[in-house]
Amino acid sequence: SASARTRTLFLLLLLPSEHLVMASKGIAAETAGDDGFVGFQVFLRCRPLNNREISSNQKCVVSVDTDTNKVFLQDPRAESTSETKTFVFNKVFGPDASQQEFFDASATPIINGVFQGTNGAVFSYGQTGAGKTYAIQGSSEERGLLPRSASAIFDHIGADTSRAYTVSLSFLEIYNENIYDLLNDEAYKTKLRIKQEPSVDFAKVYVDGLTRHVITDVQQCQELVDTAMKRRNIQTTMMSTCSSRSHALAIFKIESAAPGSDEVRSATLSLVDLAGSERQSKTGATGHVLKEGALINRSLTALGNCISALTDTKTRHIPYRDSALTRLLQDSLGGTCNTVMSCHVSPAEWSYDESLSTLRYGTRARMIRNKPKSTAPPPPKPPPPPPPPHPP
Repeated sequence: SASARTRTLFLLLLLPSEHLVMASKGIAAETAGDDGFVGFQVFLRCRPLNNREISSNQKCVVSVDTDTNKVFLQDPRAESTSETKTFVFNKVFGPDASQQEFFDASATPIINGVFQGTNGAVFSYGQTGAGKTYAIQGSSEERGLLPRSASAIFDHIGADTSRAYTVSLSFLEIYNENIYDLLNDEAYKTKLRIKQEPSVDFAKVYVDGLTRHVITDVQQCQELVDTAMKRRNIQTTMMSTCSSRSHALAIFKIESAAPGSDEVRSATLSLVDLAGSERQSKTGATGHVLKEGALINRSLTALGNCISALTDTKTRHIPYRDSALTRLLQDSLGGTCNTVMSCHVSPAEWSYDESLSTLRYGTRARMIRNKPKSTAPPPPKPPPPPPPPHPP
């Protein structure tokens, strides 16, 4: 039942950190392939203290060791450092990490896979105000994953003269469990439905009526992204002046074919900016903003239940259908997609509880195993050998 799954997730998040570290060590060898990348990885990024936290004399309770990919969380209520909790991730980024460093580690390997025909996704998770949207969108001074991905895609296409490429972009949001196409000028407030093609492959889930816009350069991409972001639901709360009230998915579709060939190679790159988990006591939300927060938390709980089920060897049913978010992410979670889950935390002491929850959430997710599969047509079989000559 749904209540049982919620209890399972709750008990999971209460596991002592040393148990989670042991679990992470147990899968360390499996996550370090020859190329340094596997099907599902979890990164941790800690942003710097912001101006509000600095003016409030907040202490920093999060530290990272980029050599060992460990994160240390100090309980501000504890009397000694012996209360420090340790977590291990596939890769960690401290407050000084640049957007380029983060892009090179998280998106570049996935984009390379997309050009080989394997779907890829990067999605950001964390509390409100932890830096998720900054990581995906960036700023005018420091571009994020989305604009850098567009540049990388067209740089690759410009250097490859062996194939003809078509690139298209879709941009949707999940707001109050409803799906909206933010690039449909005539109907971006119209609710869309999730459908599934008649196939046993759950990767065939799609959004009926979602528009795709062909783009030929980075500028066209940025103009579409700007349009979508203006239509996305944003509110001001006590934790963020630009709090995202919806989950946003930008989906690049890359199709290519060799000259004179009818075989088309097609794959998608999905960049997902999840709305932040939040507590009403900290956001000060009321009215419809409070309702938005409740539905955000419900969809993130559904995501947690899927992660819990995927990492429980005794569980056969994965509750993807409990939320529009998990339904759309199901190929990224335990499917055939290359995926990076990027967890974001604030280093401030007043965010200790939220950071602890995020770290436990991400550590558990490290146990997910995807099986990336190329959608490219298989190479043609070699001709059979000639028959042996007949004896005279």
